[in-house]
Amino acid sequence: MYTYPARKSVRSATGKVKELTGRQNVGLSLESFLHRLNSVLRGWCAYFRPGVSNVAFCYLSHYTWMRVTGWIRRKHPGITWKQLRRRYYGGGGLPRRKRNCLTRQR
Repeated sequence: MYTYPARKSVRSATGKVKELTGRQNVGLSLESFLHRLNSVLRGWCAYFRPGVSNVAFCYLSHYTWMRVTGWIRRKHPGITWKQLRRRYYGGGGLPRRKRNCLTRQR
């Protein structure tokens, strides 16, 4: 018998991510923003780790990174996407940071 995270719990996790990546948190630094986001996501993922949760983790990971990208774009409205990628992503896909604040499940 397999146990999956309920749609309601996935919606609650995406709601928390949406709340944290909203317009009211644009003034935070990237470090403190990722620290807050990481604490929410780590708790949710630790709770649902024993079940069959790979699909839910992949969905939440994709949703979170799309919201983080939107947060970065709102934080710097006058900068082009190319400049944002160089500043935060180092030319790649994940934001650069001084220490690992947000870990991704593989």
